[in-house]
Amino acid sequence: MASDLAFLFMDLKHGEEPGLAWRLLNSYLFETGDYEALPLLGFYTVYRAMVRAKVTAIRYAQTIGDNPDRAVLEEHRSYIRLAEECTRRRIPLLMITCGVSGSGKTTLSAEISSQLECLHIRSDIERKRIAGMAPLERSSAEDKASLYSQSSSEVTYRKLLDIAGIALKEGIPVIVDATFLQKEKRSMFRNLAAQMQCPFRIIRCHAHEIELAERVEKRIEEKRDASEADKAVLRKQLESDSGLSEEEKTMTTEIDTGKPVDVEAVARELKSFIS
Repeated sequence: MASDLAFLFMDLKHGEEPGLAWRLLNSYLFETGDYEALPLLGFYTVYRAMVRAKVTAIRYAQTIGDNPDRAVLEEHRSYIRLAEECTRRRIPLLMITCGVSGSGKTTLSAEISSQLECLHIRSDIERKRIAGMAPLERSSAEDKASLYSQSSSEVTYRKLLDIAGIALKEGIPVIVDATFLQKEKRSMFRNLAAQMQCPFRIIRCHAHEIELAERVEKRIEEKRDASEADKAVLRKQLESDSGLSEEEKTMTTEIDTGKPVDVEAVARELKSFIS
């Protein structure tokens, strides 16, 4: 499956649609949880690009004579360049979101992941996966209490940490989409970034409390998102949000999602930390 996925992933990148390539990959991983395949992605992307390079080389050789097809030659070279690009090791960036339910973390994370070509890991999806649930599967009132319990959150954050570690080892930038309201949770990922010797950024999302409640209520009614956080969960989150330390604020990008967000400007700022 990794080889087939890499084929389309490579085609989208070659077609100058890297954002779509990463939307494809993230969507596949949301559904399957096959994060162990990430170490194979680079290999198969290069392999598929080189297969295309070979095919175009054969096509070009068939045109050599009085009128060689320069367009085919350039296409061949473009696949070689893509393969070379995929072999370059980058120092990745580890980003975490911070904010209560309804603050726009997931919407912003999806946009950033497309623009920065990075892995998007969602706590809402992994929380349900651990519980044996599909992303859009609805839980009972009793199951929901368990789903958002402290013990469930501990296991979920540990899983998020493991997935982020897999990606960072491959030089893949990561955005971890979760509330991260407790400093100890943020510190876990900050320590991971230090271990991987990569930059670390916090993306703090906030909006007016009334708007937060409206967004949460609308999401619950529509049943089109993995999150099942309701107003009761939101109240608990608002009560437990202790804010960022002064040191953490120096590594934080603040986003007021109650206003139009210039996602491109945010992405440019974050991209400056990727080398």
